[in-house]
Amino acid sequence: QLVRELKKATGLPAATSFKHVSPAGAAVGLPLTETLEKVYFTGGAELSPLACAYVRARGADRMSSFGDWISLSDVCDASTARTIQHEVSDGILAPGYTDEALQILKQKRKGGYNIVAIDEDYVPAPVETKEVFGVTFEQGRNEVEINADMLTNIVTQRKDLPEDAKRDLLITLITLKYTQSNSVCYAEGGQTIGVGAGQQSRIHCTRLAGNKADIWHLRAHPKVLSLEFVDGLSRPDKDNAIDVYISEDYDDVLADGVWQRTFKIRPDVLTAEEKKEFLAGITGVSLGSDAFFPFSDNIQRAYKSGVRYIAETGGSVRDDLVIAEADRLGITMAFTGCRLFHGLPEAGISWMSHGDYMAKVPDGFALTAHSDSCPNVAIADEARGFYGVQFHPEVNHTQHGIDMIHNFLYEVCRAKGDWTMEDYCRTAIAQIREKIGGGKVLLALSGGVDSSVAAALLAEAVGSQ
Repeated sequence: QLVRELKKATGLPAATSFKHVSPAGAAVGLPLTETLEKVYFTGGAELSPLACAYVRARGADRMSSFGDWISLSDVCDASTARTIQHEVSDGILAPGYTDEALQILKQKRKGGYNIVAIDEDYVPAPVETKEVFGVTFEQGRNEVEINADMLTNIVTQRKDLPEDAKRDLLITLITLKYTQSNSVCYAEGGQTIGVGAGQQSRIHCTRLAGNKADIWHLRAHPKVLSLEFVDGLSRPDKDNAIDVYISEDYDDVLADGVWQRTFKIRPDVLTAEEKKEFLAGITGVSLGSDAFFPFSDNIQRAYKSGVRYIAETGGSVRDDLVIAEADRLGITMAFTGCRLFHGLPEAGISWMSHGDYMAKVPDGFALTAHSDSCPNVAIADEARGFYGVQFHPEVNHTQHGIDMIHNFLYEVCRAKGDWTMEDYCRTAIAQIREKIGGGKVLLALSGGVDSSVAAALLAEAVGSQ
């Protein structure tokens, strides 16, 4: 699903490397730079676009991808199969396999490698069901299509969003759709470079993914690229050595009597100052979040890892503070979610009682809904919490209209929903008694709702007066 959506959104072959329930990396099939060829141990081999996609996906977090499951958007070719042949992997899913690719993959794990052909046209049921300890849960499948339209509501002062950044933001958002929440994803150059998944705190996701992005960048540090490994050292052992060498535990691979097992020549330490200086030069990274940032500390941490483009849902009561921090750091940030339509189907019927419509979306607003007969059905300025709809959400003819009103009250306005008519009656009666005191009241009763309510309140408040 993930790679199929990546291909649809970018027009490029896609691959992902999964461990357990979340992607360790995902990428599209862009050519590798000379530096990445060294970082990913490809040895300068000629790679197909699909093979490039998997090399990038695997290289996003090579430590986590050890023993992965692979998913490909296209028929697996021989180039991709040869790339997979040299990696420790548990299985692969693809729409199909060329004869040569299949023969190569059948040799992995002494013939025990899991090779799955999946129907790329399969459409699952709209409702997903899961049973846990005798309790059955049902929910609608997440059918939201992630595309460039979701990046139009830019809420920061900086508005520039290059095509490369749009592509990378789409990669983050699609990856997050299939990542255990809470989750944050960093991307650069057509691939993820850090995925923080399954954390209870949003800032911990941002830090975890940011630390992985920093490690990914440091693998391209000149000192790392110049490491001389002993002959015959496996890729996993090289990955482990690099990971430790970059960390604060570098003595574990550089101590006397230890380094000789890994390196031909003892490397110099990659100091904290050198790492800080190298990372300070990183820029142009994109970041996606599967929900809003509740505090501006997420923006500050992301900026340290070179993030200059962010896509998040918006909807926090502190959106103004988050936007202000992005403005201070010169970051372009788009809000991807329209809170008015949160949790609603992608399409539905709405009721409009006239033929007029707004021809042009005002400055500061983003188009959030349209129809065949009306180009601008709904607009939103998520930063200020302003919304406009060109239909009647309050009538029965509008599907999910009550849900829209509910979203506005409870997600946008943050109403608590603790008001009751009894509360109003008590307050109104107390106010009437205070105002009238010992005086007299003349009530003109028409029989309509307003005067009847007034009569009932007066009778309760002052009775015979």
